[in-house]
Order: sequence, then C-alpha cells, then structure tokens
Amino acid sequence: MIRALAALTLLAVAAPAAAATGVRWTPLAQGTTEPSGKQQPVGYVAVSRAQERTWSARLTASDRAALQRLNLTQSGAIAVFLDGMPCASHVAVAGVTRSSSTLTVRIAFTRPPIGMATCVRASTAYVVLAAARSSLGRPVPTRVAIVARARA
Repeated sequence: MIRALAALTLLAVAAPAAAATGVRWTPLAQGTTEPSGKQQPVGYVAVSRAQERTWSARLTASDRAALQRLNLTQSGAIAVFLDGMPCASHVAVAGVTRSSSTLTVRIAFTRPPIGMATCVRASTAYVVLAAARSSLGRPVPTRVAIVARARA
C-alpha cells in the first residue's frame, strides 16, 4: 500500500514536468517599439504570413526584413512584447517550452538601477525567435504565456 501511494505521488509530481517539452529556438530579432497600452507582456506564435501580420508592424524595418526571410515551412516565429514592464533592459530569453496548446517563454531582464527615482517608459522591448516547426508540435500552440523575471 505504501509503495503504491509513493508511486502515485511520484507520477503526480512527474506528470506536469513530462508534459512540458523543450522547443528548439534561435534568436531572430530584438529591439524596442512603441508601447501598445497593454498592461502586461503579450506573445504571439506564427506559422504563416497571415499570422505574422497581427504583430509584425510593431517591429523595426530591419527586423521585419529578417522575419520575411524566415522559411515558414521549417520554422515558426515566436514574438514577445514586454508591454507593461517597467523599463526593462538587457532582455534575454531563458527558455521556451510547449505544453499542449501553450508555449511558455521565460524572459530575464534588468531593472533600472537602485536609486533611480522614476522611470519613464518611452518604448517597449521585444524579442522574436525562430522555432523549429518540428518542436512546436501538432497542432501548433495557439497561446503564448510569458514569464518575465528581473535579474537579481
């Protein structure tokens, strides 16, 4: 009985970890854009040019050109806009995982230095990733969750 209970506990703990699968990605573009007015970060996944249109206008011209060069038969694009984040700088992607219909993008950023009385955010940081279509799974996730953490 105790062994069965221990096995069930182990399965309950391991199941969520096993459900999340790593996504193979490479950085495609990074920059800043006009804030959208949203109060939290927003993310998108695109495997067609039509899906890119909802967010690509926010990119710089050179980053839009890089996005256009992406081969969508082999890769998908993942875009994260840090809307609502207070003056995030030195933004870096720590990892991307897939679980069912959700991609989770972990972002690390640097806050303004201690002692800075106020921060006026004039722009919003963004990152665009190229992700291997095979690692996105089928069907491709439709939701992007963003976990943004300030570096200590």
